Amino acid sequence: MAIIVQHLTTGNEYIFLGVSGGESKNILPTKMLGDFFATEAPDKSRSLTVCDDQGRILWFPVTEMIVVEVDGQKPEELLPEIIAPEPVPLQLDKENQPQSPENQENQGNIDEFAEDDDWI
Repeated sequence: MAIIVQHLTTGNEYIFLGVSGGESKNILPTKMLGDFFATEAPDKSRSLTVCDDQGRILWFPVTEMIVVEVDGQKPEELLPEIIAPEPVPLQLDKENQPQSPENQENQGNIDEFAEDDDWI
């Protein structure tokens, strides 16, 4: 089973061998007790291990590569068509729903409480 990947910048194609990186951790010593209470920060850089037509092994960042062929077939031939889900209407609670004009008339006029202006 051969997976062919393509470098996005150069357009060169390679045989995919695997993914490397991400498993290792950087150990950062603390200032006070050195390595005794060292903090571990996972290494988030991932790279693809590939080989070229000469068999040379190379590593590229995952973000720079795309899969163009799997066992002689394009990815879109192997995968089903992606169907976007139907949008679901947003259900608002009663407090946030717009009021009908009759209900707005019953609310009263804010301007009729002018005595509230003197507290400022």
